[in-house]
Amino acid sequence: MAGPTSDPRIVETRALSLRGSTLVVGFPTHGLVGSVAVSYLVHSLGMTPLGYLQSDRFPPTVVMEAGEVQPPVRLYASRQVPGTKRKGSPLVAVLSDIQPPPELLNGIGKRLLDYAETKGIKLVVALEGPAGGRDATGRRAGGGHEQPFRHE
Repeated sequence: MAGPTSDPRIVETRALSLRGSTLVVGFPTHGLVGSVAVSYLVHSLGMTPLGYLQSDRFPPTVVMEAGEVQPPVRLYASRQVPGTKRKGSPLVAVLSDIQPPPELLNGIGKRLLDYAETKGIKLVVALEGPAGGRDATGRRAGGGHEQPFRHE
């Protein structure tokens, strides 16, 4: 079994300077909000493949797009500024068609944050739908750019 230094891993399929860009992450969690929103960005901006996440512990899944087999967790990039025809800093998107096993979630998060830091990405946005009800402690946590987490 692969160790924590190699699983999961990000495989880039093309080189692109990402310095100053924004990374938007969408996994299929509650209500599929993240994956639906990121899928919309990818398709409406005509984002092009940048790479993918690979893990032997991902569930066996076949994803077809434009008649080709694709990895279940993909990275895309576009220089188009949303809502305009202007080009700007890249927008990078992580689109997942699978729910990774719970034991991989921390590794995926760490790997994506390490990637963002290495590439000079200035902002990481993870899109999530709220779970129903409250957790056992009745607390909610949230975070924002340059602001600490807040408990209510």
